[in-house]
Amino acid sequence: MTKRPICGILGTMEFDKKLGEGRQSTAYLNGGRVYLVGKRQDSFANYLNVAQTLNLIEGRIKSVKIPEKAELIVQCNEFPNGALVTSFVPGTPLDERTGVTSAQKAAIGKTIAAFLTELDQIGGADKPSAIIYNNDKFKATIEKLSPFLTDAEAKKLAAVAAPFNKFLHKSTFGITHGDLQAKNLMVDDNNALVGIVDFGNSRILPREYDFALMNKDSEILASTLENYPRPIDMHDVKLANVALKSMRAARHPHALADAQKALAEFEI
Repeated sequence: MTKRPICGILGTMEFDKKLGEGRQSTAYLNGGRVYLVGKRQDSFANYLNVAQTLNLIEGRIKSVKIPEKAELIVQCNEFPNGALVTSFVPGTPLDERTGVTSAQKAAIGKTIAAFLTELDQIGGADKPSAIIYNNDKFKATIEKLSPFLTDAEAKKLAAVAAPFNKFLHKSTFGITHGDLQAKNLMVDDNNALVGIVDFGNSRILPREYDFALMNKDSEILASTLENYPRPIDMHDVKLANVALKSMRAARHPHALADAQKALAEFEI
């Protein structure tokens, strides 16, 4: 067992298992609960956002299992970056499976579409405020990222600001998952999607942001688009991808190549 001190009166807890480690957290399992232990100074702020999202949608998602009963452990001597505790979602990450058939991928896409539809029904944010916030954030991203781009790339990124503003005005804002990649899709022994985890990038954004991160498997993406009840313009998805990857690269320089690739694939 892995021993880890818990703040205040809880004493010392023996974790059953270390589940894994990422950029933001180290994940432990204990008694059917997952403990995400912060590794960065900004971890707790992210956990606060995740806890608010999970508590908002708890009991309202029926298509898959999601982390529930989110609790926060505040920053303290034992946990200088805080921690987030949630229920455990069983299953195997899809990216650890091989030989997934086209029919199974189509079924996975159908379930994702049902999940996104349930998120849509929960509602969103004040749209005028969200538009102002996202436009300002994108402008700041252009300023910060441009010195690391070629002149042609920097000029093209600046030109994206106008269509990005139009995209925000016509879009419907709602709760996004923010990272619907195979590593966060939990499947059973028959490769049926039974759970979705890692809401660390969940925000109030246009739904196109969720589709932007699903392009690594064209069959799952196609099935999700086919079963999602609202038409999605792939040009808008690519635009959201430029914004998403550029903002990420502005925060994390190692992601610059992804931003350049998204920009190169987008036609203004």
